[in-house]
Amino acid sequence: MQERFDLNSGNSDAVNALLDQIGALPGKSWDRKKPSQLSNGILTAFKGMAKRWSAKEGRLHRKRLKQRIAEQEEATRKWEQMQEAKKRRQEEMEVKRRRREDRDAVRQQREEAAARVEEELRAVAEREARAKVDHMTAAAGEEQYELGAQLLADAEKLQQVLAGSAFQDIFAGFRKHGRAGDGVSRRGILIPSGGTTLINHAYATIKVLRETLGCTLPVEIVYNGEREMDNRTCAKFQARLAA
Repeated sequence: MQERFDLNSGNSDAVNALLDQIGALPGKSWDRKKPSQLSNGILTAFKGMAKRWSAKEGRLHRKRLKQRIAEQEEATRKWEQMQEAKKRRQEEMEVKRRRREDRDAVRQQREEAAARVEEELRAVAEREARAKVDHMTAAAGEEQYELGAQLLADAEKLQQVLAGSAFQDIFAGFRKHGRAGDGVSRRGILIPSGGTTLINHAYATIKVLRETLGCTLPVEIVYNGEREMDNRTCAKFQARLAA
C-alpha cells in the first residue's frame, strides 16, 4: 500500500519513511536528471519537506539522501551485473546446447551411415552365399548327370559283355548241366565271384548257408575266367572251404 507524506512535516520519521522508499524500483539505475524514476514522487516530496527544514536539518537529510542514492546505485549496479552474468550463463548454455545438438546430429549421421554400410555388406554376403549355393547345386546336378551317364555307359558295356559269345557258352553249359532231360532243374545255389571282394562275399555266403542255415544244396561259384580267378586263387578258395 502506498504511503502518503505530509509535505509540511519536517520531522525525522517522515524523512526516514521517505528515504526507505528510495530504491523501490529494482533494476533501474538512479538518474538525478530523471526524478520520475522514484516512486510516488519521492524526490518531489523530499524537496517539499526541505523548505521546512533548518539549514542543519537540510544538510543532514541531504547527506542521508545522497547515501541512500549511492546505496541504490550500488544495488542497481550489482543487480545489472547479476543480470549480465545470468545472460552470459544463458548464452553459454545455449552454445553448449547447440554444440550438443550438433554432436548428436553428427553421431546420428555416423550411426545411420554405419547401419547402411552394414546392411549393404550383409546384402552382398547373402547374394554371394546364394550364388555359391546355386553354383554348388548346379555343379552337383552336373556331377549327378555325369555319374548317371557313366553308369548307363557301364551298364551298356556290361550288357554287351553278358550278351557276348563267351557268356552265352557259359550259360548254355549251366543249362545243360542243370537238366537231366526231363525238364526239371536240379541245380543248387549259384554264387558269382571274382576279385578279392566277391571271393570274400562268396566265402561268407557259403559259411552261412552251410553252418548257420544247414543248407545241403550244391553251391557253384561262377567267375569270368582267369582274369577274375586264376588257378592259384581257385585252389586257395577251395582250401578255405575244405578247412
